[in-house]
Amino acid sequence: MEKRSKRRLDFVADWRTEGDITMPVVKSKMVVTNYTKRYQNNLYLLAELPACARTLLDYLSEAMDESNVVTSNSLSRKDFIDFVNYVTHGKVIYADSTVKMSLSQLIKNKLLVQVSRGSMMVNPEYFFKGQEEDRMRLLKELYDKKFVIPSEEDLQEVPVMVPQIPQAPAALPPLGDDYESLSMSQKMLRLKALGYA
Repeated sequence: MEKRSKRRLDFVADWRTEGDITMPVVKSKMVVTNYTKRYQNNLYLLAELPACARTLLDYLSEAMDESNVVTSNSLSRKDFIDFVNYVTHGKVIYADSTVKMSLSQLIKNKLLVQVSRGSMMVNPEYFFKGQEEDRMRLLKELYDKKFVIPSEEDLQEVPVMVPQIPQAPAALPPLGDDYESLSMSQKMLRLKALGYA
């Protein structure tokens, strides 16, 4: 897992009064600045994941490199199991077989892509760490190489609705001699009746 970058955040935690003077009590906290973007098109895939698969996906999205690649072998599975055991103080302990099933489920749901033996990619369509241009380049590479075969639903063309503009008659009829003396609503009715609107 990549080393976490932190930044100091100063904030007013309380106020202290001494005599007639009120002063802020300033405290500091180190906050993590590393991030992974989760795009808003995958909630339907995440909602049905069991706890291990969801935790594993979050772990892998933090552990992935700048190309979203992670290793997948017995050592990396053990690292994940040990990490979860450590951060939950032993309350959650996954078996290796459960982690293997979770990996299979993440691949089936196209949240992970098998790149090569022992190497997987967190699908950049759903998660990414870098700049948007890099994500688009990686997605194109991914689809060009057919690592992920998009479903027919993903590839359907969206029909573009082109408004039909009515053709005006070749020669519009005259508005009439009394047109200027009509009220606005009467003018609108006349224009509509004659095909102007």
